[in-house]
Amino acid sequence: MIPIVLGLAASLSVAFAQECPAGYALNTGKLPDKQTLDWVACPVDDEPTLECATLLVPIDYKNPDVGLLTLPVVRVPAANATGNAKSIIWNPGGPGVAGIANFIGQGEALVTLAGGGYNLVTLDPRGTGFTIPYTCPTVDPEEGSSLPLETDAGLNATFVTNVNQGNLCGEEEYKLAGELVGTAFVARDIDSIAQALNEDGMIRYWGFSYGTLLGSTIAAMFPEKIDRMILDGNINPTDYYHGTNEESVDDVDAALLNFFETCVEAGPTFCALADGVSTGQELNDAFMAVVEGLKDGSVTVSVTDSSGDPVEFGYAQLVNQIYPVLKSPRQFPDAAELISVVYASARTASNPGRLIRREVFDPLAANSIDPPQALNAITCGDWDDYDGTLADFKEWLGLYQERSKFGGDQLISILYGCATWQVNAREKYSGLFTGVETKTPILFINGPFDPVTPFSSAKNSSSGFVGSALLQTMGAGHCSSAQPSTCVQLKVASYFKTGVLPDTSEICYPDKAAFSGAIVQSVNGTNIGPETNSTDRAVGDLGVDDDFAAAVAGLPNLLGKRDNVVYPAALQHVKRDVYQVLKERQASSATATATLIPATCTPTAGGSGSSGSSSSSGGGNNNGASQLLSVSHIWSVVGVVGFALLGACL
Repeated sequence: MIPIVLGLAASLSVAFAQECPAGYALNTGKLPDKQTLDWVACPVDDEPTLECATLLVPIDYKNPDVGLLTLPVVRVPAANATGNAKSIIWNPGGPGVAGIANFIGQGEALVTLAGGGYNLVTLDPRGTGFTIPYTCPTVDPEEGSSLPLETDAGLNATFVTNVNQGNLCGEEEYKLAGELVGTAFVARDIDSIAQALNEDGMIRYWGFSYGTLLGSTIAAMFPEKIDRMILDGNINPTDYYHGTNEESVDDVDAALLNFFETCVEAGPTFCALADGVSTGQELNDAFMAVVEGLKDGSVTVSVTDSSGDPVEFGYAQLVNQIYPVLKSPRQFPDAAELISVVYASARTASNPGRLIRREVFDPLAANSIDPPQALNAITCGDWDDYDGTLADFKEWLGLYQERSKFGGDQLISILYGCATWQVNAREKYSGLFTGVETKTPILFINGPFDPVTPFSSAKNSSSGFVGSALLQTMGAGHCSSAQPSTCVQLKVASYFKTGVLPDTSEICYPDKAAFSGAIVQSVNGTNIGPETNSTDRAVGDLGVDDDFAAAVAGLPNLLGKRDNVVYPAALQHVKRDVYQVLKERQASSATATATLIPATCTPTAGGSGSSGSSSSSGGGNNNGASQLLSVSHIWSVVGVVGFALLGACL
C-alpha cells in the first residue's frame, strides 16, 4: 500500500486537474472570503444530538496557495441555549489524539460540566483521526532496547533505534506530511473554526494535557481573541518548545507515594497491599526495592498467565505497567493486585505466582515507552533541533533521574525520539510565554500527583499569562478529570458562565477516594461530596444553576479510554478527502443516492451545494438530504479504534 503522503508533492501540482459534480466548480486554491460552519444532524448511538460540519483551511498556512484541507468538526448543542449560545472548543490532549473519537459518548456530559449554556465543539487535529492521519512505520527495536537505560547495551540500543526511527520518518514519503501537523498550524485551525462559528470571533477553549500546550500557544498567538480558556493538566510551553522537558517528571515520585498512601488509608479490604503495614512510605520503599532489584538483576520474578504459561516479567514490564496506572485512579485496585502477585513471586521464585491478565495491563497500552509516531511528528516537529548524540542521551538520562527515581526513564522516551527526529514543522511558534495579556484571564487547573503534567509546570505556565489563576486539586491521576471533584466542576462552570476567575485560594478535593469510593473529607472536616449542603450553597455562591450539582452527580463515568468508537457517517468523506488531497484527488462516488464532493470543489450559485446559511444556536441545521450534499456527506459507517496516548486525559 502506498503511504498517504507519498504522492503529496505531485498531487499538489495536479490538485485542480479534475472535474466536479453538477452544481459544483473547482476552487482556486484560495479560501472564500467568509466561511460559516453549516451544521447538520449526524447522530450516533453514543451521541444522539451530535452535529457535523466541515471547514476548508490552508494545508500550509505559510504557503496558502498550495491547496486546501477539509477539517472535520462536530458539536453537541447547548442544553439550555436561548438562541444565541456561544461555543467552547474542546481538546482532550495528546498529541496524536483524535478529538472526535474521544468526544463521542461524553459530549452531552461535557456540555453539562461547562454549565449547560455553551455548545461543545471539537475536531480531529492534524495528524489524527480524519485530518491528515500521520502514518510512518515504527522501526523494529534494536536488540537490547528492553534493557535498563543505565546499562551501556540498553542505552546504545535505544539510541540506535531512535536514530533509525528519525531517519525513516525523515524520508520524502513521510517528511511532507510531518511538516504540516505542528502545533502552530493547529492553533490557526482553531482560530479558523472560531471565526467560522459565526458568533463573535472570540475563542473559547477547554484543553487537557497536550491541549494545554495547544491552548497556551493559541493564547500567545491570539491574545486579543481569548474570551474564555481553561487549561487542565499543564505542560510548560517554554520547556516544551525550547527545553529538554525534564520538568515533566517532577511529580512522578509523589504520584507513586500517593498511590501507596491511599492504599493504606483504604485498608486491606480495598487494597491488596495494605495488610500488615501502617504507612504508605513503607509500601513505597518496598516497591522501589523490587524495582531496583529487577533493574540490577538481584531480584527475579517468575509469573504465569491465566493459561499457566510463563510470562517474561522484568524491570521494563513492571514499570511499563505500573507507571500508566498512576494516571488513572480507577485502575489503582488492579495495580495493587498485580504488585502483590509480583511480590509473592519475587519472594518464592521456585513457586511462580499467577499473573491475572487484565485489559488494563496490556503492555501495548504502556505508550510512554513506545509513543506512536503521530506523537513524535507533532511534538518533535515543534521542538528546537537537537541532533542528539549518544553522550547527550546519557546526560539527559541523568537529568531526568535526578528529578524522579521511578519515572526518570519513562517520559524521557519523548526527548530521545525528538533528539533524532529529522522533520521540522513548517511553522514553529517562536514568541515568548512571558507577559502575555489575554482579553480574559486564563484559568489553570492542576494537582500535585500528576505523573505526566506536574504542578510545577502549571505554576510556570500560569506565570507567563497576566492575571491568570491556578486552581489546585488534590485528586490523583492525570488532569482533574481523573478523580472528579464537584469543587472543581463548580468553579469551571462559574468561570465559563461569568468570565470571572473563581476563588483559587481554596484547594479542591476529589469527591470519592481512589480505592474504596468512600466520600472524601476536606482538611477542615467538611464533607465536600456532591450530596452535601455545602455544595448546594456553593452552587448559589458561584452563580451557576441550582440543579447543576445534581446534574453533574447524575453523569456517567466519562473518563475511560474510548475503544471502538463509531465515527458519524456524515464525516466519513473527510478521510477520503484527505487521501484525495494528499494523493490524486480523484473524484469518487459513495452510493447511488449520495456523491462524494472532493475538497477542491465548491458549490456554484444555484447549484446543489450549501447556501452558506448557518445556525449559531443549539438547534443546528436539520434540513435532511438537501443538506447532506452541502457538506459532501457519504453515508457509510466506519468503526474507529479510540486513542489512549501519553498525554490524553479522557
